[in-house]
Amino acid sequence: NNKVMGQTETYYLKNFRANLKELMEDRGVNSEKLGKGIGINPSTIRRWFYDRDPKAESVRRVADYFGCSADFLFGLSPEFEPRRNNHPTNFYTRYTFLARAAGMTDHAVAKACGVGRGTVSKWKSGRMPELYILLQLCNLFGCGFEYLIGISDD
Repeated sequence: NNKVMGQTETYYLKNFRANLKELMEDRGVNSEKLGKGIGINPSTIRRWFYDRDPKAESVRRVADYFGCSADFLFGLSPEFEPRRNNHPTNFYTRYTFLARAAGMTDHAVAKACGVGRGTVSKWKSGRMPELYILLQLCNLFGCGFEYLIGISDD
């Protein structure tokens, strides 16, 4: 994997791993049970603790399974309960709003995240960024993960 991850993203992923481990232990859920519940191979879940980052959709599934917010899992919010909206929007719509509100062009966002403009242009067609980029965007725009991906209005 050739991604460049900063301290902020590493911090969020450490929180994710620690909070997921704690939730699994508290609820007596192993990777097999969680995998079956969210439709992900248990070996993939085990690798999240060592050498693989989950995808954004996987994080959302984990949060739904445990009834918590993804922002809680990442340590972006102390609130356990999710605050989902009834009319979710898509990532690109939310990204566009946040970038414009910050006065940033796609080029400026790409540069801030250490990716090419081509990566940003793929988001227009519905491609979800890799998790480390989403976490960089949360930090860049000062917003929560669930807000960024369009499932929360807060």
